[in-house]
Amino acid sequence: MRRLDPTGDPAQAVASGFYVRPPNAVSRRIATRIELLPASSHLLVGGIGSGKTTELIAIERELAKVDVDNLLPVRVDVPSRHRIDKLKPGVLVAIAAAEACTELSREREQGLTVEAQLAEQAHQISGIIKGYWDDYPYGDDDHPGFWIKGILDEPQLSEDVKTVAEALHLIHGALRRKLVILFDGLDRVTDVARVASVLAEDVPAMGRAGIGLVVVGHQHLRFGPQRFVEQQFETVHLHGAASVDTPEGETFLKEVLRTRVGGDVLPLESADALTRWSGGLMRDLVALGRAACAEAYADGSDTIRPDHINIAADRFGRDLLLGCTSEMASRLRELLPRKSLAPKVAPRSGGLPAFTVATELDQKLLLERLIIEIPGTPVRYILHPTIVPLIPGLGST
Repeated sequence: MRRLDPTGDPAQAVASGFYVRPPNAVSRRIATRIELLPASSHLLVGGIGSGKTTELIAIERELAKVDVDNLLPVRVDVPSRHRIDKLKPGVLVAIAAAEACTELSREREQGLTVEAQLAEQAHQISGIIKGYWDDYPYGDDDHPGFWIKGILDEPQLSEDVKTVAEALHLIHGALRRKLVILFDGLDRVTDVARVASVLAEDVPAMGRAGIGLVVVGHQHLRFGPQRFVEQQFETVHLHGAASVDTPEGETFLKEVLRTRVGGDVLPLESADALTRWSGGLMRDLVALGRAACAEAYADGSDTIRPDHINIAADRFGRDLLLGCTSEMASRLRELLPRKSLAPKVAPRSGGLPAFTVATELDQKLLLERLIIEIPGTPVRYILHPTIVPLIPGLGST
């Protein structure tokens, strides 16, 4: 059960040997690009549960193995460093500047000569990021002045952002190893407009400082008024589900299961059923496996059988459909293949050849994970397998 925790720390899962590289892994593509162009910027987007954080960890590991002395990959979980309800332009720049100052201090301890100007800039950055006392107009022991909150608590005016960005450019240029910052967690911020405003200002600022970037972003950044954010990045990468209908995808998904669950507990037939019910989404694969494991335990079984998996899939699909509006239900019925489906058998995907993410309704179906996106040429879309047997029973308008 511990090995099948979909909410577990992806870093711990990778460290425990559970990571299996997907076919045509986006992590390898991005890492290779950064090896060639260390100051390049990349936006990594994908659906919930597609494994974006895991791929970010894989990028960090790939870059750490590269025999290039002047690269320093640093993965940062933004919500753990700053309150996301106070996210504003300058936060990412501030985090990057803090990492640059940390590296400057480390190199200084190793004997690097630091000019007085650099030391002053580092001190200034620290004050603006963490907060500082403004001693005007008093400046004595009895009247220390006013406490100015730092950017990472409550961001200051844009002038401070500009000052930090300029200082960052100077300090980063002096570092022996150049930073590649991997920003995670922004896809957990519900206010997408806020995230877009931050990226629009901070990404170019860090680019001017020569810092390499990989940012995990929300699917919403691909649609609507926030789409302009993509123009701030040199490349945008889509990370979606693995295709269960290709030998490579099926092998990958079953290998993920084998690294977490022994073959004596999960027979081949059950692994095949879990793979198909998941639709190729990593988190759903693990979540369904965990739920089926619980069913097997309650049943007193030593193995996870297909009937345990079918029960777990039925509950999973019903949970996905909570909040489904009549308009969404009608659209799902339109997309349902006309051939009849056995309600307890994982359906073959077949794809949705007529589906394109063109309308707000279709975008919502994608963002709610009722439709799964599978990257490739061309991109494919499928109904989430766990909801397919339930669609005919959805109430009509």
